[in-house]
Amino acid sequence: MYHKLNTRFMNKTKLYGVLAIVFLLINLMLVGFMLTKGGKRGQHKNSPKEIIITRLNLDSNQRTAYEVKVQEHRSLVNNTREKIRAEKSKLNSLLKTGNREQADSFSAVIAGLHREMELGFFNHLMDIKSICKPEQMDNYTTLVDDINTIFSKRGPKRKGSYKKQ
Repeated sequence: MYHKLNTRFMNKTKLYGVLAIVFLLINLMLVGFMLTKGGKRGQHKNSPKEIIITRLNLDSNQRTAYEVKVQEHRSLVNNTREKIRAEKSKLNSLLKTGNREQADSFSAVIAGLHREMELGFFNHLMDIKSICKPEQMDNYTTLVDDINTIFSKRGPKRKGSYKKQ
């Protein structure tokens, strides 16, 4: 009887030992994964602003002018987005009453605000062009060709205002 208990105890001990080793290996693999792959997730990617400065090879005076243009553009975009949010709120409040005429009116205002924002992006890029020197125009043309990729939203969806960079 003592032998049966001792054998059962040894089997449980072996099982627990094997499980401990398996859990230890899993934890080590997880830590290794986090150190190699996980670090890349949080690394800083170049912002559109940094890409533009680099690709156009802006000098210090141009960078200063560009910073001013960026601040003006962000202000316009943030104000326009706030107006869009307010109009969407008004539009959504009509869901209670079902007033289609007012809904059409609000949606027209929202569409106009989106148009204003898109023209703001266009004007911003024209402002960037205006600070470029003649020898930078080829870089500007290449930048414009890639503009949709540069300004595409990467990573988590942004909420609210433009992120300050």
